[in-house]
Amino acid sequence: MLKNKKTRREIALYIFFGALTTAVSFGTYYLFRQVFPGYGTSVPVALSWVCAVTFAFFTNKRWVFGSKVRGVRIIKEAALFYAARIFTLLIDLLLMFLLVDLTGLTGGWYELGARIAVSAVVLTLNYILSKVIVFKKVIDNGNK
Repeated sequence: MLKNKKTRREIALYIFFGALTTAVSFGTYYLFRQVFPGYGTSVPVALSWVCAVTFAFFTNKRWVFGSKVRGVRIIKEAALFYAARIFTLLIDLLLMFLLVDLTGLTGGWYELGARIAVSAVVLTLNYILSKVIVFKKVIDNGNK
């Protein structure tokens, strides 16, 4: 199945913290939907993204990927992390626009289902980008 214990542990931690990040994203999304009801899904998604990505950066850095980058190099690591997340934010915004705003099926169970489906796509892409580009690249460059 998975090659080694370290990889299994990393994936398990990513799923755990990904679930917590998703909870932060969902909670803040619905909070911002109430605060900004006339803005469709774009403003709540964008604001919940800031909250969730900040939470994800610190948990991924410390507990999932075990990055030891410190000092000025943390800026590069954070910049790569946020850039990768901006890419998936655009995917999130596009998919929510297509599934909710464009269809006019807002609120209730349908919108929750759309958030769940879109979050699954975004979560998978975020892991791949973090593993392959963000933390691996920064850690490798830090060891050269």
